[in-house]
Amino acid sequence: MFRPTFRRSEEGALILEDTSAAVVFNSLRKRPTGKCLTPDDVRQDALKEVCRLGGNTKDECDVLGCYKFQHSKYSGQTFKWMVENVLEYAVCFVIKMANEIPSTSSLSINKFNFKRYLESFPEGKEAIAMKEIKRRRKCPTRQTSYIPVGIKLQKVEDVTDETLSGTDVFDASLQPSTSYAPAQPNTSYEPVSTMPSTTITIKQSEDCLIPDKWKKNLPEIDQQWISKTLFKKSKKGTAELDSTKLKQLWYYPPQPDPLNKNIPMANSYFGHRLLLWLPRKTWQVKLVCPRPECKSYPLTSGGLHGIVRPVLDLDCHYFLATEQLRCSNCKQRQIGWSENILKQLDLAHRLQFPVVLSYHLACDNRVLQLLKYRGLGNSPSQLRQQVLEQHTRRWNERVALYLENCKKFCGSRDDYVIAASKFDEVSKMIPVPSVQWFLTIYCNEVMGRIDELKASITSTFGRVLKIDSTKRIVRKLAGRACGTGAWATNVGNEYGQVLITVLTAAEGCGLNNMTNGIINRYALAGVPPPEILYVDRDCCGHSSIRKMFSAWPDMKIRLDIWHFMRRIAAACSTESHQLYPIFLKRLSACIFEWSADDVERLKLAKREQLIASKKHSNPTDDIILKNISKKEYALHCRRTTRGTRETANLIRELLTSLDGEEGRDTMGVPLLDSEQTWDIWSSQERHIACIQDPEGIPLYTKTSEMLKGGVTLPVYRCARGSTSLESFHLHLNRFIPGERASDLHFQAYLMDGLVRWNANRALAATQSGGPISSTYSGLHQHALNILAEQVIGKKVYKSFIIPNKYTGELIGVEYLYNQSNKVLETQFPVKTDTIYDEDFDEEIYTFDVDEGYDDKTQPDYKPPKRCFKPRNAKEPSPPQLEPLPSCDDNDDDDGEGKAALFDTELEDSTGPDNIPGYAKVEALADYLMQFKEDSGVISQSHAEHVAKLWNNLDAYDKTIKRKARHQDYLTKGRFKKSKTTSVIPGFESTRR
Repeated sequence: MFRPTFRRSEEGALILEDTSAAVVFNSLRKRPTGKCLTPDDVRQDALKEVCRLGGNTKDECDVLGCYKFQHSKYSGQTFKWMVENVLEYAVCFVIKMANEIPSTSSLSINKFNFKRYLESFPEGKEAIAMKEIKRRRKCPTRQTSYIPVGIKLQKVEDVTDETLSGTDVFDASLQPSTSYAPAQPNTSYEPVSTMPSTTITIKQSEDCLIPDKWKKNLPEIDQQWISKTLFKKSKKGTAELDSTKLKQLWYYPPQPDPLNKNIPMANSYFGHRLLLWLPRKTWQVKLVCPRPECKSYPLTSGGLHGIVRPVLDLDCHYFLATEQLRCSNCKQRQIGWSENILKQLDLAHRLQFPVVLSYHLACDNRVLQLLKYRGLGNSPSQLRQQVLEQHTRRWNERVALYLENCKKFCGSRDDYVIAASKFDEVSKMIPVPSVQWFLTIYCNEVMGRIDELKASITSTFGRVLKIDSTKRIVRKLAGRACGTGAWATNVGNEYGQVLITVLTAAEGCGLNNMTNGIINRYALAGVPPPEILYVDRDCCGHSSIRKMFSAWPDMKIRLDIWHFMRRIAAACSTESHQLYPIFLKRLSACIFEWSADDVERLKLAKREQLIASKKHSNPTDDIILKNISKKEYALHCRRTTRGTRETANLIRELLTSLDGEEGRDTMGVPLLDSEQTWDIWSSQERHIACIQDPEGIPLYTKTSEMLKGGVTLPVYRCARGSTSLESFHLHLNRFIPGERASDLHFQAYLMDGLVRWNANRALAATQSGGPISSTYSGLHQHALNILAEQVIGKKVYKSFIIPNKYTGELIGVEYLYNQSNKVLETQFPVKTDTIYDEDFDEEIYTFDVDEGYDDKTQPDYKPPKRCFKPRNAKEPSPPQLEPLPSCDDNDDDDGEGKAALFDTELEDSTGPDNIPGYAKVEALADYLMQFKEDSGVISQSHAEHVAKLWNNLDAYDKTIKRKARHQDYLTKGRFKKSKTTSVIPGFESTRR
């Protein structure tokens, strides 16, 4: 029951092809979601499954058969199912692990458990040997990567089609005589060794001395020059790294001869750079084992790593090679480019590593920096197109130069010099990865420093705060987050920086956690509370804003003046009216007055400037005022509000004057709707006190000075109002490129964009002459300041402030998901260093990697099942009916079974009308009654449960027994809509 069934043909040969069950699974399979389970969780699930099926939990073979596969597209299938249905995939998977070094990661332990399970059966070893013979037959000279113990291969020359199709390849005397003996569970593995008799050794060529594993990854055009540059022949006749030649990190191929005296060699034109990353050999730094059990045991050299990775650069590719470091205590090996090694280096040496690694490929930091700019049009699609164009341009240049130099050695038929076949072939250009790869590697890099980004955002404070919301950005949410958010709420300070950005299901609702987080942030940092808060609503009395910030009772709440003016301007018939600009200008004058001293100083400077320009010898005040622009007023003059009583009188006089004949244009169209004007004024007059400047709180900051006409003028920055947030909303929408973005990519763009935005605003507040340098890494700035103070005694970045510890506040999509009891999954492709065999069929057996969400809308996209957090105690819990779906609920059959059980439990009850299904109606009514006293936001999980209860009703209960009562307008009766309409003369003409 627990042993897998191996299929054989009529001739007795093993059948490696997929079964019909596997074909159906592949046609219906979805991208695996969720994180890799830990070894303990996998084993506990397997033990439960064995007990459920009545097996023996002490039999290790039975337990391993119930282990769940944690890799690639078959993640979640048991080992037994894999061996029975996709044997060829299982064999290729095991062969591919031949040179892989085991580690303590969950994925590695699961892979080697699967390898141990397959090799425990004689048929499994036989299938591995069959696959290896086919590979050796295709390439007789290549080294055999893996043969299980107990199987001996024939010579390649003796292998024929008949031997491959029959069982005579495997001598019965050579079959393993011992039966399967279950091994004890072990989470540590030794490297797999091959038997000497099953390995075909290839002698290194004297002309090309490089490791055999490098030949699989390096192009042939680069093998020759790298061999001469770095390697020498050892006593055993194999390639050995020449330590006397290790004088640098970068190694370059030979350059073309400018005089072109010799026959051109292709490696001089199409060769690629090599970055040889050997931190221990190059700098002689002490590196220790990162495992806690080893207690900083020193690492020793373990030779070169077998993988040479191609790295994408701006206009070409280069290759990255590194060393292996071995711990003598735990016998584990570390790779030189792993994060555990890089973080042990100091900043100067750490910055010498310019590569960001991904699952298969790698990217240079210079390419990634271009993608980090959060501006209009900067998307992965655009970046890939630019990189592809640069790669193609460079390749065309090299091809043209190579062919032109070859042309010198070719003549006509009469003066023939060298045949064209004697020249090297033109090397093909390495393809540029897809758009999804650019998006994935960017998100990997952002999520790798997510703690730094969050700490930077939650370390922003302000004396004057502003709060405002926008809904345009949330329309870009796609996937499972599509339609869940309605508003994006931002809190800014007087410098234009953003303290926090959250997504909510409704405007103004569910912001208590955000405000509590800001209050807690100020308390933990010991920063005084803000003095004033500008809002666009809820400014008076005991409003919801006042309740949310009840911990700061002394903070003044003021209404943004721009929003107040827009409320008054709503009484205008149209914005295209001739008097509309004049009305707004006079309305602003009713609210503000300029500082007399600042205006006189500016007039003096402008007077001297006009005299110096020789345009006017003695300009009058009217000429001076005409030459002063609005920008100059805003830069050098301060404004204050006039006071409640004066402002009310002036605005009333303005409305009265424009409500009459003076408020009509040349065609007689009135500017204001008289009835609507005074209705608006009666409701907004009480808010005049809310727009006045608070006494004793300075709203202007002097940032610098400017010389005009020999007069020194101060430059001010105003902190009044929430206009800076309105400007930020425009840039916020540009943070996310394209029209759609998944929740994870949306979060990555948002976090990186907020940090860069705040850094730019801080730089603008401290440097008036323009940015001298631009960097957004707080860790680099802090480390450089410490190093500079130790060496030269002063800081490099004097305005840099060390961020505080992350306060735990939820930002962006995390806040939205917390309202709906979801979890934002931040899992990306694992950065592994597994050696991949080039002969492995990647087209058939692809290991799925999340390449990100496409910019284009996918109409057939089905969002995956959501993961839910435990219910909040404040939220009403559903009745004991059908449980909400969990993140591990992936079995459709179980869901149907639960639904059937749900139906049978409620089907027997009947109502007063003797119609069955009455209990289903009661269940829906009871659940809806729980929200009667709840004034908060109904979460997505509750809405989905209501939909389930509604769909579970019988068809009779879903029918509507009466017509809808609501009508857009009445068509009969005494209150029916009149056929006559009131038209303002000339009004429609202004709309055209």
